[in-house]
Amino acid sequence: KIIDPELESYAVMLFKKLEVNYPDDADVHLVGGDLYMTLEQDENAKKEYLIAVRNGSGSFEAWQNLLYLETQTNEFDSLIAHSEKALELFPNQAMIYYFNGYGHLRKNQYREAAYSLEQAKKLSSANPAFVSDLNGMLGDCYHSTKEYAKSDKAYDEALAFNPNNDLILNNYSYYLALRKENLEKAEKMSAQLFKNFPDNPSYLDTYGWVLY
Repeated sequence: KIIDPELESYAVMLFKKLEVNYPDDADVHLVGGDLYMTLEQDENAKKEYLIAVRNGSGSFEAWQNLLYLETQTNEFDSLIAHSEKALELFPNQAMIYYFNGYGHLRKNQYREAAYSLEQAKKLSSANPAFVSDLNGMLGDCYHSTKEYAKSDKAYDEALAFNPNNDLILNNYSYYLALRKENLEKAEKMSAQLFKNFPDNPSYLDTYGWVLY
């Protein structure tokens, strides 16, 4: 972030002059998006990136930053629509599939979400931490579509990378308890969660449900 307020206002003034002179230039709006991102003015950044991509910007960063900013403001319809456009330009980019899957997941469109998240996973084998996050989301998707074997496998793979992932420990143990399956495993995970977060009422509730 630029600290000096004078430098900040000078940079913004220069950009606004550029914008007046070249209103339809995608690269100018890309510069604006980057500037406002640096200044942590997310709404202005999102507006500039949107103009940049609408004016034909082929910059992967412009699309990725736009999608990221839309997740921050829960604009899931826009996120899905823009990620689908971005996939036409960048069909081999895991992050675009991730954003598309995330949007569908938040809209409870689980089959569409699972498809995109699986594509992201295929393209991310070199990034185990990201794959673990994807597996956690896939576990949620497949639980919701009642594909329980796939759900359990995804959660198991996520926990193999990070055995202390509290969200996955909570969801996995709760869903097993709901299904009355693998209750010993559910109890072990839930007890670990309770030990790590003794003051979390949601996790305590899950532990009580599993014990019940």
